[in-house]
Parts: sequence; C-alpha cells; structure tokens
Amino acid sequence: MRPDDRLNILIVTPWVEAGVGGVETTTRMLTRYLADAGHTVTTLTPSGGATVAEANWPGRLFARRMRSPVDRGHPIRSRLAYFITAPGDVAWIRRFLREQRIDVVNIHYPLGLFANMALACIGGPALVVSAHGSDLGANPASGPLETGVGMTIRIAKAVISPSGSFADRIRDRVPSSAGKIQVVPHGISAPAEAQSEGPWARPYVLSVGALRLVKNQGMLIRAFAKVAARVESVDLILAGSGPLLDELTTLAASLGIANRVIFLGTLPPAAIDRWQRHARVVAAPSPAETFGLAAAESMARGRPVVAAQEGALGDLVDDGVSGFLVSAGDPDGFAAALERLLVKPTMADAMGRAGRATIQERFSPAAMVAGYERVFGRVLGAPGWSSTSETRPKFDHPPNVRNRHP
Repeated sequence: MRPDDRLNILIVTPWVEAGVGGVETTTRMLTRYLADAGHTVTTLTPSGGATVAEANWPGRLFARRMRSPVDRGHPIRSRLAYFITAPGDVAWIRRFLREQRIDVVNIHYPLGLFANMALACIGGPALVVSAHGSDLGANPASGPLETGVGMTIRIAKAVISPSGSFADRIRDRVPSSAGKIQVVPHGISAPAEAQSEGPWARPYVLSVGALRLVKNQGMLIRAFAKVAARVESVDLILAGSGPLLDELTTLAASLGIANRVIFLGTLPPAAIDRWQRHARVVAAPSPAETFGLAAAESMARGRPVVAAQEGALGDLVDDGVSGFLVSAGDPDGFAAALERLLVKPTMADAMGRAGRATIQERFSPAAMVAGYERVFGRVLGAPGWSSTSETRPKFDHPPNVRNRHP
C-alpha cells in the first residue's frame, strides 16, 4: 500500500469498557486492525474520563460529553438545552476534526447523542454509520427511533450492516438508508485450539446471550427438556443475565430439569471463551440476531452450532455443514438437532472444524477491514469501487483528500 493510500479515520462509539458487549468488541477489533493496515485511527466516546483511563484502548482515545436532542423524560427542557448548546458543540467537533485531519468519521451504534457529530460532518469528512442492532431497530417490536438518529442516517454517505438480513430490516425501518447500505460482516478471531480443562464436569449445551424475550431461551429450555429425557449426563448452560431470569428458572423447574439448567449470569470475555471452547454443542435460538456474534465466536473455537434459521444466523451457519438450522418456533426440531450432535461426537467434531474454517475464510478481522476500506473508498470517490462486484479491489486514496476540509 502506498503512503497516499492511508486514511485518518475517526471511530465514534458509545462504549469502550472492555467486555461491555458486541459493539465494544467490534470497534476495538476494527480500531486495532485498521491501524495494523496502515491507517491512522482515533476514537471518540461519550464515556467519562475514568472509563477512558481504564479502557486499555488500542490507539488514541478521547472522551467528549455529547447531548441528545431529546431526553424523553424531560422533552421540553432537554430540547431547549440542546438548541442552546448545539452550536458550540458542533463548532468544537469541527475544530477537532480539522486538528486531527480526519478523512472519514465512522459512527458505531448511532444514537441521538451523535446528532451533532453528524451535523459537523456536513461539508467536512465523509460520514459512515455502522448499525449493530437495537440502534436501528433489530427487534421488529422496537419503538420509534431515538430523535436525531434519522438525521444522522440522512447525512451519512453509507450505512454498514453486519448481515444481509439486518440490511433488509434497516431499509424497511429507515427509508433514508435506501441506496446507502453496504454489508460488512464483523470480524472474528479464530484462537488456538483449547488446551485447558473444561469448566464443567459433565457434557453441556451452551447458549450465550441476555435473558430477554427476543433471545428465545424459553423455547430452548423446552427443547432441552426433550433432550434431557433421552440423553443422560448432559446439561444446559445459559451465560447471560436479564429480566427473564426468574421466569426461565421457574420454567426449568416446571419441566423437571431445574438441576440440569444452569444460569451463570454475566461473565467476562475470558470466562465465556473457556465455556465456548469446551461446549459439546452451542445453541443460538434467537430469530432476531443481526449478526450472531456469540455463535460466530463459538464456530471460531471449533464448536458446532444449532441456530434459528431466521435472521442473520441463517447467513452464518451452513445447515448440515457447520451445524443445523431450525425454525425458532420449533422446540421439537431444536431438540432433534441438539440430540443428534450430542450422540454423534464424530459428526459434531467435523461440523466444528467446518465452522472454524468458515470463520477463517469469510469472517476474519482482515476481511472486515477490507470491507470497511471498500466502503471508505466509495464514500471518498476513490476509483476501483464497483457496487456490483463481489470481489472489490482495494481503493487507491484520492489525491489531496486530507486537504479538502474547510
């Protein structure tokens, strides 16, 4: 890559605390690998100074308080405060963008509090928005978009979705995104094979996710009850916390499997990694995943996955090759798929190897960075980008791009 090919990129993200969730994981990885590719990457977050100091972020990290146009708890007062402070905030952001010589601003998980950042990009750096999930209504039952998000999408030159199925939902929910959406899957690191002992004495099925209705753990527990009746000495491990804990605990007890369904609560990334590495099978029952990060991480660790065929998991898991796809509303089908892998370890191992190969070939950090570079090249008007080409060449940096800001 020639020196002129390198960009000054600003990543804007709500969270930088290690282990806080998929957005933090993705932006941390993207920041690291874009820098490894030769780009200059700066990160800006509304998180407080103490959080920034403890983040151990890979690169330059700045904190700046940002104000949403409307606080739904105080709509009139917050709107008035926003209009009073917005001109000064926009001016500060524009000055920051000039001082850092930013070419592209990449907002992750667009929230209303990023509206001023979007306004500051008018006539300045190209704005690219990366959607992750509930920010743009991953759940069909989501309420109205937060005030300011629609404006941010209208200003953006491109909107990145981690999967084709989520791209369709974005297009339906945010009409101003039409013609702007580009699919770039998240990058997943494929770690070395497990060497440590497993965290559980018995074989287990693992599911990682918040205990919420959209994650569909209730169906999974019902499916596992059918498995438990036919397969001895296997447990269901649920890693995650949420408002459905009591309801799901009661459900397991009512099915007579309370001693075989274990709720771990929220775990740090290192602990989740260990549970994923040693699972016999990983279950991903949610029909509303926008990418399926936990499932993809499990595949990277060589684990077969039984997943909902709806949503982005249908794009991730190759049915009959790296796992099985079953309707999210079919506990009998889920039970049959889980049981098949539990009683056929040779099949499970083969599917695990196939899943790991899929992650290495299609969902590597390098593939994610290449996808982002293609999108950045498009919004900067670089030659060599084709909207119809599946294999797009790396862009050549447009001349004098860093000097075009006012």
